[in-house]
Amino acid sequence: MGTTPLYALGIKFHDSNGTKYRSLVIIATEFNSIFAFDAETRDQVWKTSLTIGRVVNSNDIPAVATRLGGPCDDIKPYYGITSTPVIDPKTDTVYVILNALDLATGKHRDGSPTAPVKASRAFPNGPLPNNITTFVAIKQHQRPGLALHEDQVYTAFGSHCDRPPYLPFLFAFDAKTLAINSFWTSPVLLSRFNQTNPSFGPVEGGGPTVWMGGTAPTIFRDKLYVVTGRGPVDVANQGFGNAILRFPLDLSAVEDYFTPANGVFLDNTDLDLGSNLGGYVPDGNNSNVFEVINPVPLNSTNPTGQSIYSGPAYWPGSGGQVFILGRRSNQALYRYAWDSAAQILSPSFAAQAEKAIGSFSARASNPVVQAVSADSSEAVLWEIDEQSSLLAWDAMTLKLLYYSHNTATCGGTPSSQGGVVKFHLVTIADGHMYLGCGERVLVYGLPT
Repeated sequence: MGTTPLYALGIKFHDSNGTKYRSLVIIATEFNSIFAFDAETRDQVWKTSLTIGRVVNSNDIPAVATRLGGPCDDIKPYYGITSTPVIDPKTDTVYVILNALDLATGKHRDGSPTAPVKASRAFPNGPLPNNITTFVAIKQHQRPGLALHEDQVYTAFGSHCDRPPYLPFLFAFDAKTLAINSFWTSPVLLSRFNQTNPSFGPVEGGGPTVWMGGTAPTIFRDKLYVVTGRGPVDVANQGFGNAILRFPLDLSAVEDYFTPANGVFLDNTDLDLGSNLGGYVPDGNNSNVFEVINPVPLNSTNPTGQSIYSGPAYWPGSGGQVFILGRRSNQALYRYAWDSAAQILSPSFAAQAEKAIGSFSARASNPVVQAVSADSSEAVLWEIDEQSSLLAWDAMTLKLLYYSHNTATCGGTPSSQGGVVKFHLVTIADGHMYLGCGERVLVYGLPT
């Protein structure tokens, strides 16, 4: 499974004995199956398959001459549901890919499933002739999670293993009918690929895309934010590679953007600005601040700079704290205090005392904070390393509390699939922690 487990609280069920409420754990898999389990008994409540025909496997992703390597097996053996679904608690509906399912039964809502997505847009003033961008599903990978806001479901697309041609797509679907209300894309541009082998030159339609380490688009104050990965840095021609983009909710145009000064360098060296998404920090005055953690310093031209492949975590306790971790040679976890008056991170920080804890040389998970309440003075920070070990840290002292010391296992329990998917994170709800692990989900009881 490539998605994060979801927790649905108090779903209404009707049977011969009347009405009752059950909390569910929702699991989506790369085999295009959706499961609902009773959170208390662990019994399977329902299963729904979304496959039409057969499931796509890594050999179905076309190889191209401009990229080295064989099959696109970054996720294997199947490419199914990689984007984490989203739940609408008002209607007890779970949205997954382009489907809307009743949480109590797993049955499709009216209008679900949708017909295959068709989207195309002409750019007559684009830099290349006959410039038409067309959505081609086999080239686009729905890696980011889904987002739900004001009866619209937002989806974003990246690539399969950087195999061009692919392009950015954002969609807004009507939550009731699943019709496409609006979408955004960019013109076809030349992009750099495989710079370590000069014989492979630039290609058409090579990004940028939106993948963000699997996180969903951020929506606040009626604006939608995404961060793009590698691709053309050519703002004059709507090439928003390695950029932070702000959209109105109708996705009609890029309202504002930020591209770092070293954006072309990031494209050349495959250091995606969009390897994760920032978050927003409420200041109590309803004027939220959007913070993005950059893969390398904005003035950097050093390809050995340390990358960050996970988003920050915010905890409102102790005046507000922001935690940053990721791919790191010195394996350090950092905590920054949030300055609510200046609305910036404090220049001083705390770092973990223990070194060489866990394996984070290539990837890292998104951090998750566990606390009794929002204003609690104590909390635990959880993360998963690339060897599938679970680590727990004291949120304020950054002292290591728990380390499972796993190798190709999940949380101390062997998995036939060898561990968690990169960029995964745990789900904490109602005194339990849920960890997707290969072909199973592990459930931990947590102290309160």
